[in-house]
Amino acid sequence: MDANNPYAEDFGPFDGRVWLNTAHQGPLPRVAVEAARAALERKARPHLLRDEDFFEVPKRLRPALGKLIDAAPEDIILGNSTTYGLDLLANAMQWQPGDEVLVVDGDFPADIFPWLILRNQGVTVRFIEARSGRLEPQQLAREICAATALRSSEILALRWADVLWGEGRIRVSKRWAKGEDGETKTDASDGYVPLHPVLAGHLRAWQRQTPHAKATDFVFPSMRAEGRKPLCSSVFVADHLRPAAKKAGVHIEDGQRFGLHNLRHSLSNWLVNKAKVEPKTVQGLLRHSKIQTTLDLYTQEDSDETRAAQGEFLTAVGMNVTVQ
Repeated sequence: MDANNPYAEDFGPFDGRVWLNTAHQGPLPRVAVEAARAALERKARPHLLRDEDFFEVPKRLRPALGKLIDAAPEDIILGNSTTYGLDLLANAMQWQPGDEVLVVDGDFPADIFPWLILRNQGVTVRFIEARSGRLEPQQLAREICAATALRSSEILALRWADVLWGEGRIRVSKRWAKGEDGETKTDASDGYVPLHPVLAGHLRAWQRQTPHAKATDFVFPSMRAEGRKPLCSSVFVADHLRPAAKKAGVHIEDGQRFGLHNLRHSLSNWLVNKAKVEPKTVQGLLRHSKIQTTLDLYTQEDSDETRAAQGEFLTAVGMNVTVQ
């Protein structure tokens, strides 16, 4: 390690090596090594332990970590690993059948296993492929559109200030139209959509990656325009959404219209017909002023359900034998 580095004396020695594999074993600062030695000495001589020793370190550590990440001390949980924290999060949340968790395909197994067990509670765990080794903004935008029922113009207009982390929701007060901010499509559209903790986690990860992370910056900026405007919707659909839909098995004819709005229809149809969510709840998510709009335009007849209903009737009248 460079002796001129102000942190050089805090770590090592590494015997002439440069240690990079901190995901496996991160080198402890020397001050931490000395503290660990002192703690082991007290464990070897437990008659020296005081009751205060069990509380002084957490009491000092929580405010220090909170200051580092801009969080309140009471929001800090002290654990022994990231896996432990994920396990706490996965088990502490109030899950409902039909909830969805997005995980990155190929991620470290310990980051995935805490979520897989939720399938026993009816939670859908869906794997996202990070094609370039990390989640790109276009891919995350696609997932958010599918989960929030936001219109494409509303997604493009989002700034980081609109993401209300503490409230668990996203503020929708504008849409991007003709190269500038405009009013929402309807008065009912001006409102909020929920922000599930899993979705919030992916947004937090993207905020740490993007060079445009200030409150006034676009959540999904155009890198070509250096963040001065959002992504181009048509380019995003052509380069990312349509290929992803086809790969997922969606049949799209050449020339057939397919865009972000299809995700809005898909979400509402799935919520009503598959997850059996109350239509009034779906109306609130889609921000329709009238529930009839939700039922007439955004849901479709479920052929499996109607076929099952027909089968129940046939069974009731004694026609329960299949004729070859």
